Amino acid sequence: MACDVKARAMGRQAEAALMAHRRHGHAHVEVDRHPNPGGDTPDWYIYLRDRDPGGNVVGVWKNVMDRSAMSIEFGWVTKKGKRVDGLHILGNTIKRNQI
Repeated sequence: MACDVKARAMGRQAEAALMAHRRHGHAHVEVDRHPNPGGDTPDWYIYLRDRDPGGNVVGVWKNVMDRSAMSIEFGWVTKKGKRVDGLHILGNTIKRNQI
C-alpha cells in the first residue's frame, strides 16, 4: 500500500513538471504496477510516454512509441549539431523523493 501511494504521488509530481514545459504534443506520465502474475511484488513503475515518434525513423530506433519521450528526458542533437538538454522529468522526480 505504501509503495502504491508513493508511486502515484511521484507520478503526479512528474506530470506537473511535464505540464510546466509541454507546449503541444501527446507526452504524458503513466504509473503502473509491475505485471507479476502472482501479485506479490510491491514494485511500481513511472513511465514518461509519447506516442509521437518525432522526426524520421533512422538507424537503430526500433521503439518508435517512446522515442520522443527519450528525447524529452535526455535531450537530443539538432540537424546542425547543437545539443539540446533534456528536461529530466523522471530523473529529477526520483532525486526529489529519495529517502
